[in-house]
Amino acid sequence: MKGTLKYVFLGLIMTGLFVWMVIEQKNIFAWFGLMLFGLMSLGYLLKLLFPNATFLKDLKTTSVENKPFDEIYNDNGFFEYKENGFKLNSDGGQVEIKWDEIQTIFGYKADLYTTDCICADIFLSNDNSFRITEETTGWFQFLIHLKEKFPAIDRSWEIEIMLPAFDPKLTLVYDRANRTLDEASKQYYKD
Repeated sequence: MKGTLKYVFLGLIMTGLFVWMVIEQKNIFAWFGLMLFGLMSLGYLLKLLFPNATFLKDLKTTSVENKPFDEIYNDNGFFEYKENGFKLNSDGGQVEIKWDEIQTIFGYKADLYTTDCICADIFLSNDNSFRITEETTGWFQFLIHLKEKFPAIDRSWEIEIMLPAFDPKLTLVYDRANRTLDEASKQYYKD
């Protein structure tokens, strides 16, 4: 509450400053500041007046960020593991996938403008595929199981594609047919 009140107060001061700049100095750029700080002040004022409104919740209060890292690391998330495969639980139901159905795995980074997100596209023998990202619940345990079942996978592939930032750095993590990156990507990424 104290933080919200501080932002409302700061926003109102800045809004007042930009109103003065628009009126007195006729500065065209002041309109941008007026809109920015005016909207910020309004948002924090609404948050102060209606603290339980779901449309005003902070994005920082997601359940993942409130969990300790070891809890996130050890969470199986959407996966249930078996000796010969795993079950993938999603809104569409439950899908069982055998380890030997996995044909090809690509790793890459998705550019989210201010950050990157490490992703893996997994292609199966039945022409199905799925994507898992570092934001997927169960990411760490999935990678651990994947590396156990496929010893040919480079143990640090996800770390190696981190740099340089904002470069997708498409990487062939695993291919059952031992194709090159170019050969495998032509089959799965046709555009």
